[in-house]
Amino acid sequence: MKYKKVELYARQLSDFDITSIRFNDILPNSLISCGKENIRFFKIKNNHLPSQSVILNNMGRGKTFNRSVVDFT
Repeated sequence: MKYKKVELYARQLSDFDITSIRFNDILPNSLISCGKENIRFFKIKNNHLPSQSVILNNMGRGKTFNRSVVDFT
């Protein structure tokens, strides 16, 4: 079995707990991450992954988000 070369497009360190991360189905070059008390959107820009957090109300405190789902409606 032969493997193809993998290209690195961006790199980012995070101080946030990340349980899962995946590509966003709606926006190209964008990722969604979930973790303890946080959901974040990352966008690949100039070989960097700046992120923007989703503002969660007090219902998100103490919760760990394991999966993200994008609803097209």
